Amino acid sequence: MITYAIINTENIAEYTARYDQALEAKPTNYVPISVGQDVLWRRYENGQWSSEKLEPVRPELQPTSEEIQTQTLLNTEYLVVMSELTSL
Repeated sequence: MITYAIINTENIAEYTARYDQALEAKPTNYVPISVGQDVLWRRYENGQWSSEKLEPVRPELQPTSEEIQTQTLLNTEYLVVMSELTSL
């Protein structure tokens, strides 16, 4: 078995792939690595892997309009119930 790190356009390993045998026509962004070698999110330059991990920053998910509407309805319902309780 042979394992490859698959690097992006910035030479950072985003994935690994394992094959039963070496690829005859290996893509240029496939770098052979040892089994178990931790290269994900490391930069590959001049035949060496960086020690620093460059993990991507995940953008914060924005609520959908449906989620906003649902939350608005719940808030409105809460306010109505609270006003009814205070008037007792």
